[in-house]
Amino acid sequence: MAGRAMAPFARDVVLLKAGTPIPDGAGGTRPGPVTEHPCKGWIADYSDLSKLSAMRPMADRKLVILARTLDVDPTIKDHARIDGQTFNIRDVSTDPAKAAWKLQCFT
Repeated sequence: MAGRAMAPFARDVVLLKAGTPIPDGAGGTRPGPVTEHPCKGWIADYSDLSKLSAMRPMADRKLVILARTLDVDPTIKDHARIDGQTFNIRDVSTDPAKAAWKLQCFT
């Protein structure tokens, strides 16, 4: 229900999923192609108190993605793009109802 209530406020987000490593022929690997997963969400800021109490870096932001709009689970190896800005994902969690993914991000 919460996801449906927030849907009108959500913007276009693209989760950039890390590609499967590809052998480089020399015993190592190189990153495979990134896959794009469109979804809906919004960017928000943590309060200063929240940042201090959780020892979050002051520049980190919170990206909320409506779970029903995303066809994969995000990980800390992924990136997310919203409003022309790409974020690195530092931490991934979900709300108790699993209606939204909460991504702790930085640029």
